[in-house]
Amino acid sequence: MLKQDRNSPLPVEHQVIIIYAVVNNYLKKIAVEDVKEFESELFAYVDSAHPDVSANIRNTGELSKETEAELKDAVKEFVEKYLAAK
Repeated sequence: MLKQDRNSPLPVEHQVIIIYAVVNNYLKKIAVEDVKEFESELFAYVDSAHPDVSANIRNTGELSKETEAELKDAVKEFVEKYLAAK
């Protein structure tokens, strides 16, 4: 987690999203070799399907209760879709 390419630092909002997913055990069923793919697809999903989550984290520098609730729903939705596709 959070291993960043030298010339491509991970935005803070994406760091918060992946840390949230890890701490709350959403990666439990993800194979280790699929984590990098999962991570990039999760960011794309949250950014497109739930843009307020990323924007709120980026603009406020905080994870409010409202944003956390939306993030929880977004990550849960994505994990279900990701696992169903595997």
